[in-house]
Amino acid sequence: MDGAAPLTEGILNHVRRDSLVNRRFVFPGDEVNTGKFEPHRVAIRNARIANPRPTLATHGFELFQHKSAVRNFADLAEIDAIYPGEIVEAIKSITGADLVVTIGATLRTSADTSSGAKQPPAADVHCDTSPTHGPKLAHALFQPHAAEGKRYRRSLVTSLWRTY
Repeated sequence: MDGAAPLTEGILNHVRRDSLVNRRFVFPGDEVNTGKFEPHRVAIRNARIANPRPTLATHGFELFQHKSAVRNFADLAEIDAIYPGEIVEAIKSITGADLVVTIGATLRTSADTSSGAKQPPAADVHCDTSPTHGPKLAHALFQPHAAEGKRYRRSLVTSLWRTY
């Protein structure tokens, strides 16, 4: 993104290079994190007003508008019934993908999580996959949906975050 978007600085906790076992265990009302972290001062810009707009190809992420038919994003049953199909169509339209497979929703909140129905927000800068995990996940998700003999050339493992 260019310098046109306003800039602020923040301190974000990144996983340290010497942190080898990085697991976050979340259970009702508590969590345990085995990772080692260090603070980094980073520049943060508002991608909503950046020009040019960030894209998957240029920045590894993209912002887009999506109107969902889900009325209650606190109701996991409603989300499971409606949202995956919406996401499949949205991702296909943005990426041109032939096949999109969803793996379910995780409800997150900064409010009380003691009921176990919702997870707390991520507490650190992290990546949900890795160069070894991504291809394995893509292969495992592709196989049940593939026509006999069909193969794929590329895969994209991503997270889709919604604010509401």
